[in-house]
Amino acid sequence: MRSILYFASDEETVLTQQEICNACFLPKQTVNMAIAGLAQKGLVELELIPGTRNKKRILLTDAGRELEKNTTDRLRGAEIRAYGKLSAEELNSYLEMTRKLTAALREETEKL
Repeated sequence: MRSILYFASDEETVLTQQEICNACFLPKQTVNMAIAGLAQKGLVELELIPGTRNKKRILLTDAGRELEKNTTDRLRGAEIRAYGKLSAEELNSYLEMTRKLTAALREETEKL
């Protein structure tokens, strides 16, 4: 659920269930259940995207923004500070390895 709050905090991006599935390599059913749980708790709302049949944008409610601010923002800050402790060479190596791993994961999940 934290990933959903993290991605949904960017209000300029139209976030859908499919985009979360793709970004997190999670099955649609898992993401659907997480979104339903967040909606039931009043942390997110679903808004129909104009021009689509049933695609919905995931939006944080005021309560969701407050939770995100108190958790995800703090985690994002820690992440930024941690990356700042890497040298340029270390960061480039890490990013290259992450790209390779992400490509391999995408390839393997497409086989499922």
